[in-house]
Amino acid sequence: MKSMLMHSFVLDALETTGSDTFSHFEMLIDEHIEMQNVAENSNTENPSRLKQLVPTVGTFHTRLPLRKAFEAYNAKYCIAKRKHVCISFNEIRHILNLAQIMALRNGSSSSWSKDDVSESMEEMSALE
Repeated sequence: MKSMLMHSFVLDALETTGSDTFSHFEMLIDEHIEMQNVAENSNTENPSRLKQLVPTVGTFHTRLPLRKAFEAYNAKYCIAKRKHVCISFNEIRHILNLAQIMALRNGSSSSWSKDDVSESMEEMSALE
């Protein structure tokens, strides 16, 4: 993840491509979940693209709204506007944690209001 975001940072395009990058990760995770379900039902193992890229990836139980989580995190911390400091591993971890909270809280990423995002950011901060 970090290496994919590094290209956007170096090209000073994180603000425009960061959300798209997280959407791509979202798509890979969704495909991985579908492949897990197919493998359970048919006893065949066709690895997902995510599994091919990261052989140690585990099981996902929920869909992660990564794009929404990135946009919420960026709205609060302005990571896409930075010129000299690239997104860190801890920031990526926080975005993943926020996506998990969003997924568990509503079950859907499309119905999030600004109040919901603020509450989730506060919950995430309290966990640290």
